[in-house]
Formats: sequence, structure tokens, C-alpha cells
Amino acid sequence: MDAVRLRKLVSGELAWLLDVESAAAREGYIRGDAAAVHEERLSDPGSLYLIGSISGEDVGFAILRGLGGVDLNIELKRVVIANPGRGVGQKFLTKTIDYAFDELEAHRLWLDTLSTNARAQHVYEKLGFQREGVLREAILVDGAHRDLILYGLLRTEWSRC
Repeated sequence: MDAVRLRKLVSGELAWLLDVESAAAREGYIRGDAAAVHEERLSDPGSLYLIGSISGEDVGFAILRGLGGVDLNIELKRVVIANPGRGVGQKFLTKTIDYAFDELEAHRLWLDTLSTNARAQHVYEKLGFQREGVLREAILVDGAHRDLILYGLLRTEWSRC
């Protein structure tokens, strides 16, 4: 399989992102955002949308937030893979982590995930993220409060897998 290439999302690609995000939300992996929220974030210099492609096919997107902060803590707000189950998620996430540490000079990369998303937790832990805590019943999904698990990865802990 070819290497993952990253590029910044442009506003004309927002429809693709919304389709991919909606599919992941229907599966219960994430809670998506409205188009207006994404449009606002796209114009925010503290946010960055990345699309990953392999052999010219867009395979997923990531949203990074907190860019430019003095503490160099960057939030991996969202990672969504189009058509999961093909073995591209870990490759895309690895490339995104490399970008955060190498290009954005992050000291720390952090994220949260639904406690029910075992697939994501497995990948995060495999790539070296440390479980840092639980936000109990922090998010409302389908009328029920769900736990979020916090993960963090320090620059010194990152070893390119």
C-alpha cells in the first residue's frame, strides 16, 4: 500500500467531509458538527483540517485545534476514516501525529474518545497514547450521557511506528 499523503482541506471539499463525518456519526463513533461549525473552524487560525490520501484516494480527515498556543498542546479534535476496516486508519493517524510533532512543533497531543469506541482506543494505545482520565457522562449521545476517555501523547513518547 502506498504512503499516506496529507494536505490541508479547502472549503470546496467540505461536502466530502460532511458525508464522511455523517457516516461515522451514524455508526456511533463520533458526534458530528454542522456545516456552519466547520466553516467557522476553517477560518480559525488555531484550527487545521487535514485530509489524508493514498494513491490519490481520500481516506480520511483529521481536525487539529489549539495551534499557536504558548504551551504547544494540540488537540486532535477528530479523526474520521472514510470506509473503515481497510487498514488505513493507523497509517493516517501516524502521519497526522508526525505532522503535529514535526511540522507544528507540538509538545503534547491530546484527544478524547467515547468510552464505547473500542476500535479507536485500541489504535490510540497501540500508537503510544496514554490514558489520562475519564470525563464521566460528559457528552450527550442519542439522549444518553456517555463517558469520554482522555488520551495524551508527549513528543518524548512518540516513536514513529
